Amino acid sequence: MQTAPGIGVISSAVLMSDDLDEIDWEFSGNDFGQSTPTLQTNWFGKGITGIWDRGTQPRE
Repeated sequence: MQTAPGIGVISSAVLMSDDLDEIDWEFSGNDFGQSTPTLQTNWFGKGITGIWDRGTQPRE
């Protein structure tokens, strides 16, 4: 996957099961002027999105 360039552009890949389990990868193409894109991940189980503390921003 290649990120799209540009400020405010988010490239993403989402996997979702029939049970509404979900895994997200979101890439910022510009990261507010940084030299490399930022990756953010998140996951949800059984479609429950009420808890927003499961995301990570892995770094090199």
